[in-house]
Amino acid sequence: GNTKLTVHKDAILKRQGMSLAYIVKNNKVEIRPLELGDAVGNRFIVREGLEGNDIVVTKGNERLRPGQEINIIKD
Repeated sequence: GNTKLTVHKDAILKRQGMSLAYIVKNNKVEIRPLELGDAVGNRFIVREGLEGNDIVVTKGNERLRPGQEINIIKD
């Protein structure tokens, strides 16, 4: 399908002109560059860098470090 993935604007960290987001893999976080498209409300369309089952960190991501272990709390 041609489903457009989106990411919340709070998930995006800007570093050296890149848009980065923290993705959770096996209870650890990894940082990943994303290629963003247009903004839709408070979200961005993701052109590259994200898969449909990826868990993106939107809260507290400024304090994270790559490889850090986290606990996922589902709202």
